[in-house]
Amino acid sequence: MGKVVPKTKSDAQTTAGTLWKLAAYTLAMMCVPIGLFLLVAEKYLDPLFAATIGVPSPDKRSIVAGIFAVIGVNVVVIAFVTSAFREEDAKPAGKED
Repeated sequence: MGKVVPKTKSDAQTTAGTLWKLAAYTLAMMCVPIGLFLLVAEKYLDPLFAATIGVPSPDKRSIVAGIFAVIGVNVVVIAFVTSAFREEDAKPAGKED
């Protein structure tokens, strides 16, 4: 297979920016849920819970940690979709709609 070469410098910048964005969101998709789960499971967020909803009991802690991990995944996905919609549409130079 041949190597794909961008036609212009702006195409190369767009491709590089897209790959960096994908890498950043992939890393966030891995780290945010695991981090939130561990923060809740290891009692680091207990002061926040005490001030708001109350500290979860030990038998419910893993359920609460899982809920926070799922919320974290949803936040990352929403951020990715929002940033994707805010990107400028790259239209080919010779074509107009």
